[in-house]
Amino acid sequence: MIKTRRPALLLTLGAAILLTVGGAAAYWWLSQRRITPGELPVGAAVIPQSALMTFSFSTEERQWQRLREFGTPESQAQLDQFLADMRDRLLTDNGYIYQRDIRPWIGQEMTIAFLSPPVERSGAPNSEAVEEEGSTPDGLDSEVPAVPTTREQSMVLVMPIANPVQAQRSLQRSNNTALETVAERTYKGLEIREVQGQSDQIYSTTVLDGELLVMATDGAAIEQVIDTHQGRASLVDTPGYEQALAQVEVAQPFLRFYLNIPATQALALTNSPQPPSEPFAMPGVTLFRNQQGFAAAVTLESEGLQLQGLAWLDPNGGDRHGSSNTARRMPSLLPAQTLMMVSGGNLQQLWEDHSQQPTVSTQNPFHPQNLRSGLQSLTGLSLDEDLMPWMSGEFSLALVPTTVSTESSGASLSAGLVLLVQASDRRAANQALEKLDQAVSQRYGFRVGEAQLAGRPVINWTSPFAALTVTRGWLEGNVAFLALGGPVASTILPSPGTSLSNNERFQAATASDLTSNNGHFFVDFSRLSEIGNVLPLPQLPPSNQVFVSAIQAIGVTTAIQDERSTRYDVHVLMPRTTPARALPEPSPRSDSPQSDLPPSENPLSN
Repeated sequence: MIKTRRPALLLTLGAAILLTVGGAAAYWWLSQRRITPGELPVGAAVIPQSALMTFSFSTEERQWQRLREFGTPESQAQLDQFLADMRDRLLTDNGYIYQRDIRPWIGQEMTIAFLSPPVERSGAPNSEAVEEEGSTPDGLDSEVPAVPTTREQSMVLVMPIANPVQAQRSLQRSNNTALETVAERTYKGLEIREVQGQSDQIYSTTVLDGELLVMATDGAAIEQVIDTHQGRASLVDTPGYEQALAQVEVAQPFLRFYLNIPATQALALTNSPQPPSEPFAMPGVTLFRNQQGFAAAVTLESEGLQLQGLAWLDPNGGDRHGSSNTARRMPSLLPAQTLMMVSGGNLQQLWEDHSQQPTVSTQNPFHPQNLRSGLQSLTGLSLDEDLMPWMSGEFSLALVPTTVSTESSGASLSAGLVLLVQASDRRAANQALEKLDQAVSQRYGFRVGEAQLAGRPVINWTSPFAALTVTRGWLEGNVAFLALGGPVASTILPSPGTSLSNNERFQAATASDLTSNNGHFFVDFSRLSEIGNVLPLPQLPPSNQVFVSAIQAIGVTTAIQDERSTRYDVHVLMPRTTPARALPEPSPRSDSPQSDLPPSENPLSN
């Protein structure tokens, strides 16, 4: 798990920027020119290529106001209180007023970057020492071995100066704030000022070309940015980076995000208790294994948040995507009341991609060999010989609610699992399924028998004492199904009365401009809570549960864009209240200047 020094929410980071912008560099801004926004995120050309991840989000007040309109009254109140606390701690308590001191000069987008942990190099001078211009040999840090000094990554903030005259005028008030300059030094011809606010954290700041104000949580990080500005490889030099951003470009993004997958995986493994000989043991690390990067743009829509993302392989590498966009039917075969589902275009291909990863940890329950041996010991079937040869079609695994009756409480809502697989060889499929019938009967004492359901022949497995019923059979189009739990099979036979593909919430959550896709993921959170503790899900802390409860549904649509990239369209559906309520007023302080603006004009005050 990656450790950070600050809360993970972007709102915290944004507020931190607004604090440190202050008196750190007012005198630098005498003759600066206006920066012209480009297609790439702010700071992409000065952020080191080795950066773990970047967040570039809008500074437009209307977008932040709109974000606060989403959710339930409980989640909105918690978000508003969080923003108010950040405003007081990072702005009000240090004498800053956004509308007066920041808004007049800030650019349209700001970027937060997390860099790999700082390193020390044998024989290299201390990066925090005061240096004279040109005192550090340019080739030194490329030749001396690097040794990590900490497992925490550094944070860099990049802000464009859209109006230098207003910036100078506003930040001349910095003498009235609680910021304290603790050191000034020069590195490769650029002045660095290190300041400290109310906390013990010391920030390093500098200005690049009179256009970008840069702040970092340590001196080594600010030097990495300066090195990059003067010729080291930046994000722009990352293979596929610009092309990926172009493919997810939207008109008015609230957030643009980039993840350096190899660097993040390496850091996660360094900080993991897993031994180095067992890499890729964590599901979060294996999610995008072998990918070069992931880029996404987030917009605020009428029904919630929309994300368009792209994961890509190294354009100069030998890997290729081995599947195509063949997912079409699964949502139409599931009932409209489906609570959760995942689908794909080719189960056999998915298994081959997974099983060809030799570096997956043997301690991972999803290790290919663990899956093979587990199925073999439980059923006697071979995953590679009995099942996968005929599973080269579409597939889906879904959680479907059902109504069951009990003597004590009458009717109650439960749920069952449905597995659908389109068979490419029905004869081979029947042979494998008959072996499965024999295994559950002979090994576990299930009663296996033929039956009719909605006029279709099915096979029922009934456990001793009738505690569990499993039904298997066939749908139109050579689709084999296995339904676990009560009457769930009746929801798909002979066909759903209303299918999931016609469910308005599913349609909204999976809306996409992709003409074809490779599968979906869908969760109806608002109805999932109705079935109680059917799923063994971990209990979240109350503060997190409030935000989860504010989500109505999440939908993901994936598609193979080309042989080296995969597209992800994500919708997070939430209720919306208009307009957002006013934030709690800041606590009065005798040593802080009072705002000359009404609260309604300050984005961090209402």
